[in-house]
Formats: sequence, C-alpha cells, structure tokens
Amino acid sequence: MSDKMSDKEDIDFLLVKIKIIEWWSELIRIPKTEIDGSNNIFDYGGDSLCISQLLGRIEEEYSVEISVAELFEFPIINDFVRLICIKPVNQLHSPAAQEAV
Repeated sequence: MSDKMSDKEDIDFLLVKIKIIEWWSELIRIPKTEIDGSNNIFDYGGDSLCISQLLGRIEEEYSVEISVAELFEFPIINDFVRLICIKPVNQLHSPAAQEAV
C-alpha cells in the first residue's frame, strides 16, 4: 500500500479510522481513547462475534466487503483502514461520511 495519499485520501482515511475505532471500542467495551491506530486490533480483545459485527458495520456503512481473512492479514488498525479505503467499490460517500466533512 502506498504511503502517499492526497488530501482527500487523508481526510477519508481519518474519517474511516475514527469510525473503526469508535465501533471497536463499542464492541469490546473500552474507551476509544485507549485505542491507538498503530496497534494490532486484536491486542484490545474481542471475539468472533465482535469481528463479525465490525465487518457487518463496515459493509453497511461503506458498501465494502472485508473478509475475516483480510482483517487477520491487516490487523494493524491503520493498515486495516487503508485496506478499506482502497477497496474498489468503496467511494466513501456514505451519509455519515458526508455529514462529517
């Protein structure tokens, strides 16, 4: 994955990262301030139900299908968010993303 991103890609990345951290903190019941994007998502806990719910929220919000295998391949939150942002069907034009801009 390229380290060079445009300003729009930076904004999309940050919006998705904020949402992923928010959802994960809700699912595993820890304050979102304790979650760091440079860490492995599984270091914070969670189980298969949490993973399934997270992937479902991603699909619903961003119209992007992420497999469990992809989450295990990219467990660092920042890398996982980049994966979501580069998925071809993902235009990041969900209502929530548009309201946040």
